[in-house]
Amino acid sequence: GGGDGGSLQQVLRYPSVEEAVVCELDQRVVDLSRQYFTAGFGDPWTDPRATLLVRDAFGFLAENPGQFDVIISDTTDPIGMAERLFSDEFYQLLVRALAPNGAAATQCEQPFFDTALIKEIYCVAKSLTAHPAYYYTQVPTYPGGGIGFMYVSNTPWEAGLATPLPPGINNYINPDVHRAAFALPEFFRRALYGE
Repeated sequence: GGGDGGSLQQVLRYPSVEEAVVCELDQRVVDLSRQYFTAGFGDPWTDPRATLLVRDAFGFLAENPGQFDVIISDTTDPIGMAERLFSDEFYQLLVRALAPNGAAATQCEQPFFDTALIKEIYCVAKSLTAHPAYYYTQVPTYPGGGIGFMYVSNTPWEAGLATPLPPGINNYINPDVHRAAFALPEFFRRALYGE
């Protein structure tokens, strides 16, 4: 996923990013996004650090063990062709493709509607890494007004707070919002973590 360039644009805001590789299954997504979105948002595909691969992410991840500091899985919902991006096999490939201290973030649905699926994904991530964690943010265009993500890593998410954000990088995230994203409603925290 990621062919719309939105996640890519956000990633490329960080000067420390040396290369950003996007695997998109459908070239038409990229073409239409460039045609209709770039007027208002710019064209991240012109950045020399951006690489587009029109191919399936499964094969790409399998061919690149230990290569990535960060992997962001920018997917649609777990239905149809995208369903396998929520599978045990995908998470195994994802973790295998991470560098030793790497971290991944995957779209992981809504706690108010998809608790069972999120718990299943968390259990898989927990079997593969030491510090998986679910986090949630508000996105008004999603059902219920928000969406969740799974942090998948052997490094605790709190380690990200140690690196200050470059000034002017964004107008949303700060250390308080970062911490708050991992604070879960009690019903969901108990269901997910069993505490």
